[in-house]
Amino acid sequence: MNLHQLHTFGLLTLLRYLLLKADKKTVKALERNLKEEESFGNWLEKNNPRIAKRLMNMQIEEKKKYGMKKKVIKDEKEAVSATVTAST
Repeated sequence: MNLHQLHTFGLLTLLRYLLLKADKKTVKALERNLKEEESFGNWLEKNNPRIAKRLMNMQIEEKKKYGMKKKVIKDEKEAVSATVTAST
């Protein structure tokens, strides 16, 4: 390896390290957000199941717009109905 190749290799290694570190931070932030959303969803289902059902149906409709398969959406609607029925 000449000096230029060695320098390029060092920069690429540094760049990979920085990207990996950034990805770990991003994943941790997304995990925190998911936990917060889940806890809010659980609280909402417990305290106001009508609004929870409406919000879940809105999310399902939004997924439908963006090309989700019909079977998955049907299964989600059944799960929403079962969850709200069980919590009331």
